[in-house]
Amino acid sequence: MAWLHLINWWHQGLFEGLKAYRKKDEGILFFRPEENALRMKMSADRMCMTSPTVEQFIDAVKKTVLANKRWLPPHGRGSLYIRPLLIGTGQNLGLKPSSEYTFLVYASPVGIFNKGELNLKVENKVHRATPGGTGGVKAVTNYSPVYKPLTEAKAEGFSDVLFLDALTRSNIEEGSVCNIFVLKVEPIRIGLVSRLNSEGHRHNHVCSNAGKCYLNSKSR
Repeated sequence: MAWLHLINWWHQGLFEGLKAYRKKDEGILFFRPEENALRMKMSADRMCMTSPTVEQFIDAVKKTVLANKRWLPPHGRGSLYIRPLLIGTGQNLGLKPSSEYTFLVYASPVGIFNKGELNLKVENKVHRATPGGTGGVKAVTNYSPVYKPLTEAKAEGFSDVLFLDALTRSNIEEGSVCNIFVLKVEPIRIGLVSRLNSEGHRHNHVCSNAGKCYLNSKSR
């Protein structure tokens, strides 16, 4: 990669994250990859980038998984994490959208993310997203502000950080890299996804199916 690529200077880049799972019969399952493709297109529009089509996105993801099938963990023991990446690779120093873009997909085997109870530290000074920012899209710069509070929390024995909204500091936004769902027997209270944070289809899936699990759902 050339040092003048725009991703290195102005960090014009987007990413997505999804997983492939091995079935008992050795088949492979994805969880709604078309939703990731649509979110990348939405994010690209916000960041003035040219994005792949939904068909191109899904085709690239499937080819990457098939090419790395031997790294897919056995059923029930993990998954293959897939990271589609769209970056500005035009060479210029000026602050402007890139003249060209590179779309690539890579993958890595991962275990089960959370195996036990979470021990969360509430953070009320540093925020995951702010009004008018890029928290509503999957920009590459969105997560770096989390490093310091997350490092400090883990040094104190916590497993993750629970971030509050930037406006009132009284409502739950999300964890460092995940949504938060709070189950109080009945009803289930689901953190409302504002435009400050990227709207994930896993969050939407839980919200839409909460009622089907004989629970009353309420968003806050």
